[in-house]
Formats: sequence, C-alpha cells, structure tokens
Amino acid sequence: MDTELLFYLILGAAGMLVAVVFVLLAKIRTLKKLLAEEKRKRTFPLLTFEVDRENLKAYLKNESYCYAKDVKIDDLPITVDYGFKKELILKFEPLVLLRPNGRMELEYKVFDNNFDVTAGSPGSLVLQFHDNPFKMRLHYKNLEEEHFESTIVWDINQYVVKDVNPFDAPR
Repeated sequence: MDTELLFYLILGAAGMLVAVVFVLLAKIRTLKKLLAEEKRKRTFPLLTFEVDRENLKAYLKNESYCYAKDVKIDDLPITVDYGFKKELILKFEPLVLLRPNGRMELEYKVFDNNFDVTAGSPGSLVLQFHDNPFKMRLHYKNLEEEHFESTIVWDINQYVVKDVNPFDAPR
C-alpha cells in the first residue's frame, strides 16, 4: 500500500471523526437546553390566560409541571363600548392553588368609580378583553415558597405570556 494513499485515508478518517464530534457536541448542547427547560418547568410555574367566548368565561391555566399557589391578579382596567365608552375596573378573586396542567375559572367583580356594579354574571365582559390594551399582572408562589410575577398581554390575536420573573420579596 502506498504511503501517500495511507496518509489520505488517515486524514479522511480524522476529518470524519472531527465532524462526528461536532455533531455530537451540537446534540449535547440541544439536550442540555431541553434538560434546563424541563428543570425550569418543575420549579417555575407558567400561568396562561384563555377566554371561552362561547360560554363567556375566563380561565387561568398552569402550563408547567409544578403547583402555583396564592395567585393574585392586579386590578384590570377595561373600557367597555355599549354605544358609549365606560371605564371599569375588574377585581379578581385570588386562587389558592392551581395544579400542574390545571385550569381554573376566574371569578371577578366589576367596579365603576369604587362602586361594585357586578350584576349577576359579568361574563359578557370577556368578549371585550381583546379590544382593550390588555395587560394582566399576576403574582404567585410555587410550593417551595419562591415568588413570581408574570405579565400576560393580548398580541396578534392571542393572549401571550410576556414575561415570568422570580423575585425575592413578596409584593
């Protein structure tokens, strides 16, 4: 066997080995990212908002693998238009516990200048959520008592979790 041919065979094998190493490193990096995401889901509650337009109900859903507890929603200003525009404030009842992949209906009262104007079921207001500059702020904890706050906004015909941030001190 010619030494030059042997040199090129060894060089080709080394090149293939380097290529395999790079592919494996890329795969390892991808798997590390997936593992970090799965770990985050186990300790980092991700709450989403959805509206059932047919039944006129609003829900919070836990899209993570860990419990969310003591969920509090900031007051939500909303402008309704029934031929005239009216500024209202929605005050939500806190949720004690939201299990992983669970969904709970949001209960709320409607206020007009600090007067409770909730009449029966205020469900029809959910139809007007996306017509407003919707920005829902949530505060909650996981079972390890770590505090989180989150913002949900209306963006491109859907409700989107804009951010989820852990913080040290309760607010």
